[in-house]
Amino acid sequence: MFLKKKIYFKIFTIFLILISFFIGFFLRENAAGGGTEFYELSWPIIQSFKIDFLDTIKNYGKFRDYTLPFSHILNAYINPFSDKIEHFQLSITIISFGIFLIFFLALKKIFNNINFIDALLTSSIILLLPFFRTSAFWGKNENFGWLFLIIAFYFFYEIKKNISENSDKKKILNVILFCFSSACALYARQALIFLPISYFLYLYFNKADKIIFLSSIISFTVLAIPGFLLIWTWGDFYPSLPDGNAPHGGFFGGWIQPIHILKNFPILLSFFGFYLMPIVFLEFLQTNLKNFLNKYLKNFILAVLILMNSFKYIGNFNHCFITFISL
Repeated sequence: MFLKKKIYFKIFTIFLILISFFIGFFLRENAAGGGTEFYELSWPIIQSFKIDFLDTIKNYGKFRDYTLPFSHILNAYINPFSDKIEHFQLSITIISFGIFLIFFLALKKIFNNINFIDALLTSSIILLLPFFRTSAFWGKNENFGWLFLIIAFYFFYEIKKNISENSDKKKILNVILFCFSSACALYARQALIFLPISYFLYLYFNKADKIIFLSSIISFTVLAIPGFLLIWTWGDFYPSLPDGNAPHGGFFGGWIQPIHILKNFPILLSFFGFYLMPIVFLEFLQTNLKNFLNKYLKNFILAVLILMNSFKYIGNFNHCFITFISL
């Protein structure tokens, strides 16, 4: 009887989360803030791409959007609902809901011992994240990063099975698909640079088959060509502003630069570590404490040490961010 009540409670919780997600869309929820900037950034860029692709790329700086235009290009040429704002925002909300379903399928595949209800409840957590909800309801581009990130995790799970053994055609295909999905994730959200870096470190420390290494390098090299072409067109990592100047100095030039990837690593750890905590918790439930500590304790200590040595930088980053927002 108690077990049935527990199951019913979980189902009820899932139902409330799903209802709240769609209610948030109709109420135009903007919990994370910045949703209304869609009208100044995302929508004008998408419409500009539909009119003239090359001109939009060359003059991308006039929009003052300092992310790669990958998601905008997808929406302009693949999303059939980019004709009207209302249709488009609803389509991104539905796509974001689909991310929850893909997350659920990935959890069921990776944690095959987890039951249907628990997997559904765990994956529904993403529908509660303020940043995710705001991006979904207002048609912003950030959730495409989550979409490709989750897909990449699935293919990585397939790759890591017997990773040191000789590779067959199926494993090579999984490598190519992982590289493709992780490259799409990086193009959609540059903060996901940690994904290919972590992937190659994992291959190295786990003595992966040489064919996996080689096919991964070739795949990422080919997939990096659009990025290099974009940098070559802009003449920098960021497009020039309307006055001809590159956005160096201030918030974007001072903090969001490739040279700061290592400095920003603590921020990436906290950003993704918090959201991926449910997956770690599921693994904790499916293994004993000793094995869990053996697997994660060293990484946890390393992360704490990095954070302890980064307090000054993070404090300066927050000060700069607050100054930028107040302008």
